[in-house]
Amino acid sequence: MSLMLIHLSDIHIKGASDPILKKADAIANSLNGYVPKASHIVIVISGDVAFSGSKSEYALAKSFLGALRNRIRKESRCEVDFLVCPGNHDCNFQANNESRNNNIAALQQTGAVDDSVIKSCTRIQEEFFKFRESLESWKSPSGDRLWRTVSIEIKNKKIIFDALNVAWVSKIKEDKNLHFPVDRYRDSVSSQSSDVRIIVFHHPLNWFNQAGYRDFRKFLRETGSILISGHEHEGNVGSIDETESGKSVYVEGCVLQEGLDLRGTGFFLLELDLDSMNLSHLRFEYAGDSYRPLTPPKVWDLPSVRTGRLEPSADFRRKLQDAGAISHPDTTSPLTLQDIFVYPDLRKVNERGKTSEFINSKALRQPAETRKGVILKCDERTGSSSLLYQLFLSYLDQGFAPLLIRGSNIQRATSKHVDELIDSTIREQYDEHDRVLVSQKSRKEKILLVDDIDESKVVDAQGRAEVLSHLKKIADHVVIVISGNYGLEELLEENNSADLVEFERYDIQPFGYSRRSELVKRWISIGGKNIGDAELISECDKAERLIAVAMRKSLIPSVPLYLLTLLQSVSAGKSADLKESSLGHYYSFLLYEALLNAGVPKSRLGEHFQYATNLAWEFKNGPSQRIDRAGLRKFNRRFADDYFSVDLDKEIDILLRARVLVAFGDEYEFRYPYIFYHLRGRYLSANIDDEDIKAYIAHCCSHLYVRDYANTILFLAHHATSRWLLDSISAAMSKLFDNFKEISFDGDTREVDNLISDAPALVYKGGSPVQHREEKNKELDKIDEEEGDNDGLMETEENSEQRSLGSQVVMLFKTTEILGQILKNQYSTIRRPHKVQLIESLFDGSLRTLRCFYQDMLESADKLVARVKKAIEDSGSSMDVQKREKLARRFLAEMVESISVGILSHAAASVNAEALVDDISDVVEKKRSLEIGAPAKSNAYRLLALAVALDSAKDIPRAKLAELYQDKKSDLLASRIIKLLVLTRLYMFRTSESDMQWLASTLEISLTQQHKIAYSNSGRKLN
Repeated sequence: MSLMLIHLSDIHIKGASDPILKKADAIANSLNGYVPKASHIVIVISGDVAFSGSKSEYALAKSFLGALRNRIRKESRCEVDFLVCPGNHDCNFQANNESRNNNIAALQQTGAVDDSVIKSCTRIQEEFFKFRESLESWKSPSGDRLWRTVSIEIKNKKIIFDALNVAWVSKIKEDKNLHFPVDRYRDSVSSQSSDVRIIVFHHPLNWFNQAGYRDFRKFLRETGSILISGHEHEGNVGSIDETESGKSVYVEGCVLQEGLDLRGTGFFLLELDLDSMNLSHLRFEYAGDSYRPLTPPKVWDLPSVRTGRLEPSADFRRKLQDAGAISHPDTTSPLTLQDIFVYPDLRKVNERGKTSEFINSKALRQPAETRKGVILKCDERTGSSSLLYQLFLSYLDQGFAPLLIRGSNIQRATSKHVDELIDSTIREQYDEHDRVLVSQKSRKEKILLVDDIDESKVVDAQGRAEVLSHLKKIADHVVIVISGNYGLEELLEENNSADLVEFERYDIQPFGYSRRSELVKRWISIGGKNIGDAELISECDKAERLIAVAMRKSLIPSVPLYLLTLLQSVSAGKSADLKESSLGHYYSFLLYEALLNAGVPKSRLGEHFQYATNLAWEFKNGPSQRIDRAGLRKFNRRFADDYFSVDLDKEIDILLRARVLVAFGDEYEFRYPYIFYHLRGRYLSANIDDEDIKAYIAHCCSHLYVRDYANTILFLAHHATSRWLLDSISAAMSKLFDNFKEISFDGDTREVDNLISDAPALVYKGGSPVQHREEKNKELDKIDEEEGDNDGLMETEENSEQRSLGSQVVMLFKTTEILGQILKNQYSTIRRPHKVQLIESLFDGSLRTLRCFYQDMLESADKLVARVKKAIEDSGSSMDVQKREKLARRFLAEMVESISVGILSHAAASVNAEALVDDISDVVEKKRSLEIGAPAKSNAYRLLALAVALDSAKDIPRAKLAELYQDKKSDLLASRIIKLLVLTRLYMFRTSESDMQWLASTLEISLTQQHKIAYSNSGRKLN
């Protein structure tokens, strides 16, 4: 049982010579293999039927569409209807007048709309309305000229169609300031029930003014199952699942006619399976004389039916929506929690401990997942309360009666007390007219959400078990948040009842790469900012890189509060102006906020910061060192002698409340490594002229493979601008692999060419950069899960003065990272010759490492190939000897290429900043001027400069790329490195079709047919 939608958009019929007018048969023929399966067919047209809204254009349109309907009806033998909404080209602007202009100006200022305003503004669409009345044949349509509703029923399934006239205030030159009076229709639309609701409108949501954008978007997404639009001519289908408005599927129409050339134009076929409630889509594109499907159908699950719900009280609704102190520079409206919330991932826990099974907490929105009860264990600031708020709203939408109970309100373990608590919670959280309804809900309709049960006054295991048993008797569904210190195991042992044992248990996870990416995209989308997907990918990429630098493994918790604070602090004043130079300010901001929240007056922040800074230096052995009370008293006396007197007990109490320190009995340590290292860096910077401090810093620089030393110098770089420090780090870099000469890619890799001769051909297979990025983030999350807290650094120094290969590699990457961060942070204070010198040092370290790697590979290649062949043989493969040899050689080639690109890309990424572009060019030019021969060129430096240029969404540097590739075309290794860098750019950032074709022809990279639809499933706009 299926409903088929043939989605046409932007037909732009202008005259009798339009090529589309002869394509009714071609469109119908392309659908012959599909339409016979339909129970009902609707041809949906999302605007711009005509070119200028004239009567003659609609006459041609009616003839064309009538012929199309007749052909489809004949083949399908079912009912075929039309649903049409107007677009801006359906406005006859010759009929525009001053009265309409004044009305538009007034409503964009005030938002006030009445019937007279609608009549005035839609007068230029008169011919469209006449055309629609003659084309459509619905029974009993309702609404007005802005919102028209029709419905059909297919085997007891009700489908509502809404055709919105969002072009009613269009101008001949659109200014992306559209307005739609959604409040005028809210009540009547919300009162209508259906199994599926399809809303059709012309302009995507990013064309609406900021004042009404968010409310309009929210209403459409929470009301419609499927949102269909047009206007922007780039077909796209996807699913949006938001905390604020739930799930909906969107369809952005292809252009059916744009000028005289129909190549690349097309339409969508959408099939609604009303039994399984899903939507499949197939895109057709004109090629030759026919419309051809581009990809196999893709299936999207439709959201469940939205039903009437209970209403929370006004005060409690405000609490559910409160985003706290987070604000965004791109919107004047206060942010809601729903604007910025991202569901965290959960790790399943069983009686044996943590498992490797992960789910997203979004799954808990389905009450079936909470039927046995759920216990969520969390660390501080993981957003557990926000998660419960979101679940509360979701359960409301589904007709349940959720109750949010604060653990601190559970004071006794008696059933009477729990019942009284439930009653008071209902009174607090629901409107007066709904309170009786909530109390009368059955156990299976109630959902209890218990936040911070640790704060309950009931502390003994037996009492806690009794509380949980009481809660489970009140509601079948219970979700409880506990901290890591809650005695869960003791509780379960105390009361082994089936109700408690069957609770599903999860740990709330910090945000990994995937969830951070999701949060960044939400942040950049706030305010309805008009942005194409190329710019969106670029802005997200910059933000995600910054977060990856700030949220270093094991240094700072990757939790929503810290992530949002970072985005807010670096975006203030300039949206998405994200720079690594802001990180020092960010860490300081977190500490200042923590002290303020602990009750420190602003006027006294400096003295507490100074005390904590000196205390960090007292912890000589790193952040995990503990100091007892006696040690603190000694420090406090020295501090008083050097600076000012401090009441130790009061100061320690403040640092504990500010979560700077954490107590373990009579001992104390810094709560988070980032606090410790930020303060230690501040101390070292302030005392960098002291000879003992210099000796300590120099020692750290010489052993940057050690975790404590590396983090010390990394955070010192946020504070210090000393040339001596920069030269010390650069000198440490120069000693890495100093027995190897830098690779030049000037004839010195011929032997390596033999290692990669079996490498496969390089082919660009297309696909959306958004999808590729999502897959990459999933892989990074998987790697993080496997590695845990291991960041590759060592705990202690090596005994030998001669560093091992492993420590040199680790130190190379860390030193490169630190030098790059200093160059980005302090580019405005370092003189250009010194910057050039530092970039040279950074590049040369990577090039020496490559020389070492190639030598090692040449010496061990045969052994490595033999090991791979043996592994294939041991796996039981029936592969013959020749194939095993070929596969082993291919593995070796891919490893050599992958590590080569990895080392070069890491160096390039470390200096990838707009402020350093000229300096990198100077490095290349300086190298050229020193070389002998004509023409004088530094291939290795040019390759690194190219890697920098390709590591962003900036324009492809065609001239430099073509020149370098032409010079190195006969060099197998260098030419393949160039191609691999380009392929990475294509997969990670949006690239125009003209650039793709140029790259294919210049670099001889194969492009598969799939690349033509690389962006068909990407989230193009922030709508």
